[in-house]
Amino acid sequence: MIFTPEQYINASPIQFPYESKTGLIIDEFVGHCKKCHNTVESIKGIVNEYPNCIEFRCAGVCHPCKLITSFHFRYYNDGRILHNKDAGWTEISPKSNWYNKFVNKIKTI
Repeated sequence: MIFTPEQYINASPIQFPYESKTGLIIDEFVGHCKKCHNTVESIKGIVNEYPNCIEFRCAGVCHPCKLITSFHFRYYNDGRILHNKDAGWTEISPKSNWYNKFVNKIKTI
């Protein structure tokens, strides 16, 4: 995860659309600042591909707040999306607005 400005500066940009080796395409990622909920920009981090999921450990910058917000989530081949928070992995409900925005940006070949 990216926790400091130095880690963010040294992280690699994640290019969207992102296409996995299994053919899953994620058109874009829209993250929101944890403080003001504005959209963050310049997503950087690490993408790990596993046989059953793609894991994103990334962060983006909120210019109005001058904050870096970190994200850690996995998208599984079966459609589940899990988000890692302080309490561990939790599944994002298909009824949430975030899930609908994210899933609409995903395609399979």
